[in-house]
Amino acid sequence: MVDILLQKGPKRDKSIRHGPRDKISRRFSATAYSRVLPNGETCDREWLVYSKDLDKIFCFCCKLLRKGLVRGSLANEGFSDWIHLSGRLQQHETSREHVTNMSTWYDLRTRLKNNQTIDKVAQ
Repeated sequence: MVDILLQKGPKRDKSIRHGPRDKISRRFSATAYSRVLPNGETCDREWLVYSKDLDKIFCFCCKLLRKGLVRGSLANEGFSDWIHLSGRLQQHETSREHVTNMSTWYDLRTRLKNNQTIDKVAQ
């Protein structure tokens, strides 16, 4: 099941532009799905997933590929501190755990697509 999820990747509900407001009128915004690089280029954070039901965001690859208990709430219970969102996303996407999980995800996705996994007979 995890292999299928990793191969297909996260699915985003494009109709959600904003989440519900919290007690201090902050809310999730779909602008968090993209990151502006220092050279001005916009990069998609395809790993970022928003749960409408929980009103929290998660890291797709860290949630599925984590080894034991990982620091940070994006891989565990989710993150909903909207006032600190941009800083937390920046901190997470540069963390060693996230970079490792992203690399593993991309590699596995490519291998599954080309049927080149170690257990390709079972796949």
